[in-house]
Formats: sequence, structure tokens, C-alpha cells
Amino acid sequence: MKQSVRSFRPVACGAPELATLEVEAVENLTRRRFLIGAGALVLAGCGGPQAAAPPAPSATTRRITHALGEADVPLNPQRIVTLDPYALETLASLNMQPVAAVALPIFQANYPDRADTMNSVQDVGIPPNLEAVAQVQPDLILGTTLLKDSHLLLQQIAPTVMFELQQSGQWKEVARSFADVLSKRPEIDQALAHYEQRALALKQALATRNPAPVVATMRSRQDGFWLDAPGFFPYTVLTDAGVQRFDALDSAIAGTKSALSLEQVSQIDADVIFVWQQEISAQNTQQVREKREELLQTPIWQTLKAVQTGNVHLVGSHWIGWGVLAAQAMLADLEQYLLK
Repeated sequence: MKQSVRSFRPVACGAPELATLEVEAVENLTRRRFLIGAGALVLAGCGGPQAAAPPAPSATTRRITHALGEADVPLNPQRIVTLDPYALETLASLNMQPVAAVALPIFQANYPDRADTMNSVQDVGIPPNLEAVAQVQPDLILGTTLLKDSHLLLQQIAPTVMFELQQSGQWKEVARSFADVLSKRPEIDQALAHYEQRALALKQALATRNPAPVVATMRSRQDGFWLDAPGFFPYTVLTDAGVQRFDALDSAIAGTKSALSLEQVSQIDADVIFVWQQEISAQNTQQVREKREELLQTPIWQTLKAVQTGNVHLVGSHWIGWGVLAAQAMLADLEQYLLK
């Protein structure tokens, strides 16, 4: 049977594309490093990444249309490899387990209550090791077009489905698309409904506050602080929860690819500031922490309203936003600090 899964192409909004962990990690899964060592990969019966029309689907497969073409996927895949954190989080929210995944340590750190469920999953690294992917003998590979340069190689390992991704604010569409491939749309819709009910409850609670707190969300990176802009994951959750967001610098940061200047930092007149750290590796994490501590000691930072009232909160890297689990965790943070 033939099934089309909608691929989505939203317009990028006013900030660096994927201005979260994807900028320094997931994008690295592609052009610069992903194919290092690929020439040494030996695939049985594979003479190279030659494009070929897929055979007709069998009684045990169905044809899926995705961003890079078509793939005949198993009706009941048992050995799924997730080469994108969005795919990994979608499977986890559906109580499914891949045989291998990228960003596994980050997932386990973000969700310690789920860490044990991933103990048997093989971490194929960032960037993923193609030979390791082949060795687990997957029957389905899930990813996004961040890996499009490697699609021809991947589809020789196993049926590969990729959806277009431009910004983390697409997380709901991403989750639904992956769930469609797995014939799990009702389950992901239910998970999203639970999230939306919780967001609505927070929105109703905040509506009783007068005045409502104005919230700024910032990423702590090696080069300094970045404000989360429209189009990205934190913005979507704040919007769903009815949180009044600090937006005075939106036009100034639109399309920029650099951290906030100290002058811009001085203009953050928010009642509450959430700061989350963009973690990629141990070395990167240490560098980010050192830069953050440097900025927190500046006289300008000390003049901010939120700093003076004790309303600056360091939260986890789940704020990068890969799916329903991250959205629920972010709501928990908002409830803890905005409803106190």
C-alpha cells in the first residue's frame, strides 16, 4: 500500500538556523564530518551510492514518501536506527527503543528517569559512524534532511526516511511525521494532547497573575548568551503556555549569527530569565560554563531586574527541544519558577 507522509518546509524565522545544539552538533552529522571514514565502509552487494528506483512494495512493507524520495519500510520495524535526536525522542515518547541512535548520552542526561531504558541501545556517535550503523543490521533508519548528503549511502544499509528540518520550532510536525512512518499517529497525538492540556493549565494559572511575569530565555554558549527567538522550541512552548515573552530585541537579533553584545544584554528588562546550557562534549561543556561565569560577573549583568530580584534560573539542556518529552520537562520548569 502507498502512504504519503507530509514533509514540511516552514520559513525560517529571525535567528540562525537551528540555533540550538543542532548548530554545532547535528549539523556536524552532515557535511564536514559525517562522511569521514565512509569510504572504508563495506556494504554487502554495494558498489557505491548509486540511486535506484525502489522495487514494488511487498506484502510486509509499505511505501513512504518523504523529503528525499520514497522508501519501502517494514510494516512492523524491529531494528530502528535514529540518526536524529528528534527521531530518538519520538520513539522514546512512544515507549519504543531503537537499536542504535545518535545523541544518546545527551538524551540520558536530559531524562535520567528514562536512562535505563536506553542501556541496550548502541550509541553511534556524533557524527554517527556509518560502519556502526551497518553492523546493527537495522530494518529502518530515521533522520532529517540535515543528513541529506548521506542519504544514498544510508538507504543501501536499510530503508531510510528523512523529513525536512529547518528549526527546532517544528518539533510537533517532526514527531507526527516520524509517528506516521511507524503507524503510531494516534499514540503521538495522545502524547501531544497531554502536553497541550498541561500547557493550557499553566496558561490559565498565569492569567490570574497581575501583572503577568515577562520571561526571557537564553542559551549559554561558548561565545556568550543568545536569546531564543521566534521559530525555535522554547518560543513554541512559551506561546502554548501563555507566557508573556520578552521580545524587545527580536528585530535586533533577527538573522544574526553572533552572541548578544553587552549593550544588548543590558536591555533585557525581563522579570524572569531562564538560562540553559548548550552541551555537546565535555570540553565544550567546560568552555560554555567558563564563558557563562565570566558574563555573570560583569557589572552589566548585575544591573538586570531579574538578577536583582533573584529570578534567574539555570535549567537543563532539554530546553533545546527535540520533542514531547522536552516540552513536558520545560513546562515543569515553568511551573516550578513562575507559579511559586
